[in-house]
Amino acid sequence: MTKFFLAFLLISFVQFQSFATPHSELPSDEPCKYYIDELIKYAKKFRGIRYRSGGSKPSGFDCSGFVSYVYKKFDISLERSSRDMFTKGLTVDIHKCLPGDLIFFSRSSKSGSTISHVGIVIKSENEQLKFIHSSTRNGVLISDLSEKYYTTRFKGIRRMNAIVDNFHFPYYNSFLKEEETKN
Repeated sequence: MTKFFLAFLLISFVQFQSFATPHSELPSDEPCKYYIDELIKYAKKFRGIRYRSGGSKPSGFDCSGFVSYVYKKFDISLERSSRDMFTKGLTVDIHKCLPGDLIFFSRSSKSGSTISHVGIVIKSENEQLKFIHSSTRNGVLISDLSEKYYTTRFKGIRRMNAIVDNFHFPYYNSFLKEEETKN
């Protein structure tokens, strides 16, 4: 009986070890993918939270308060306003954006209008870009860039330097090298 129990423990330990892969042993792009996935999962927990002007807590968020709150959970400090966030990080081509990048909009569809809204890209594949944000009408929700309201107000996508610095994703590193060679 004791030998059977010890064998059971040994098999259980070996099986557990196969699931408990140390962070340093993950493939080079897995740590970033894991953290970005966790960031997106965390952001989605707030769907349905009402909009609140100047809000930066789960009792109510404005757009930049929501984005800042989510990123802060992952030890990334961002500017408090969408306009200030837009001046930070790297400009990213819409076809090269990744989950975790920030997407920016203006209040008006007129050219020259200033940045007034921000969200977090959660999906970007096959010409489909989805983002999570806090809207004045519906609070925290997921929207699609193909919606006319957002398409006409789209201003750009930025990748925050903290994402590049903290997650060390090879794609981000290759993107930076591309940008350096262009300049």
